[in-house]
Amino acid sequence: MDYINKARACFVKAIDLLDSPVTFFSIPFGRGAMPGYFFRPDNLEKKRKTLIMIGGGDTIVEDLYYYIVPSGLRRDYNVLIVDLPGQGTLPFEGLTWMADTESPMGKVIDFLLKQPGVDEEKISAFGISGGGYLVPRAATKEKRLKAICASAVILDWYKLWTISTSIGSIAKIENSWLFSLLKLIKGKSFRVSMGIIDTYLWRWGVGSIKELLEVSKPMSLDPSEISCPTLILVGESEYALEYNRYCQDHSMNTIDNPNKKLVITKQIEGAEGHTLGTNIAYMSQLLFDWLDEVL
Repeated sequence: MDYINKARACFVKAIDLLDSPVTFFSIPFGRGAMPGYFFRPDNLEKKRKTLIMIGGGDTIVEDLYYYIVPSGLRRDYNVLIVDLPGQGTLPFEGLTWMADTESPMGKVIDFLLKQPGVDEEKISAFGISGGGYLVPRAATKEKRLKAICASAVILDWYKLWTISTSIGSIAKIENSWLFSLLKLIKGKSFRVSMGIIDTYLWRWGVGSIKELLEVSKPMSLDPSEISCPTLILVGESEYALEYNRYCQDHSMNTIDNPNKKLVITKQIEGAEGHTLGTNIAYMSQLLFDWLDEVL
């Protein structure tokens, strides 16, 4: 944790050099506190639209600055970036991934509404990767969110693990001799894969893949409970995967708002992959053009 704290201190010093005002915060939640940053384009008193940016299962809050903050400030938005339970370093504090993300998101919005220059009727949220569950799930209950975007929607973590990954198959053999044999045969590639899985075990607060699947069962959402405008951004390579395609199509068919839109980005646009991360300039344009329309 010490090296992480040192890196965070360096980041804080760096953003203090920005011309635009920024506030570092830590919101108490459970046994720990959710760290984040609130950016404004300037010190003017006028109220602005505000975007809350949420990362995924492999991000740390400082990553999100480079992903969204500069483009948001250029578009005259306030931008708040924050780690929710399970993200960043929060598992060290006992804050692991949770089903009811509306609870921590509610605390974030409570904090946001106390900040200067925030129009309470124009608060939106954007979630990437695992944030494609965190944000839509929060929106099913937290109606202070007036618009959301996901890249892309995850409706059910248990189904995602068992349909779209090999985790379900590995769970069946993780305590067997076959599992040990795979380690020997596959070598480094298998150890790397297991290292990634171990990270998720830590973030979910469990000790085995079987437990990961079990605690994931309540982690689902009903898109018919989302009543705000919703944008879904998904690269064509992800949309080609059966369960991912189902999540996006089912969401579009059931979200209870006419202002809903699915954008499938193409390889020719340099944005076919996960979270459109290979073309964040294009992602930002799609996001903020749409938010300008619906807010």
